[in-house]
Amino acid sequence: MSECECGPWITLSMCGIGTFDPDTSEVRSVRCPDRLCSGLVPIVDARIADHDGILPSALRCPWIGVRVVDDTAERMPDFYTRISTQDRPHE
Repeated sequence: MSECECGPWITLSMCGIGTFDPDTSEVRSVRCPDRLCSGLVPIVDARIADHDGILPSALRCPWIGVRVVDDTAERMPDFYTRISTQDRPHE
């Protein structure tokens, strides 16, 4: 039986920022939505991987294991086209 792809999930835009693999365009890391975590956290198998927060705690981040859905195409469909076709400013 395969794992359900329905949830829990969060969109990349809800995380605020992420990095992409230049070869596959897959999301590689995101800013964790938890206020007690800092920096970018890794994405493994499209899910937020285990990571430490800014405070030592016996509690795990509640976002660990949540699937991250890349919604950049829906939110900014021509973003990459605009960047690649913009004229560079004259130096």
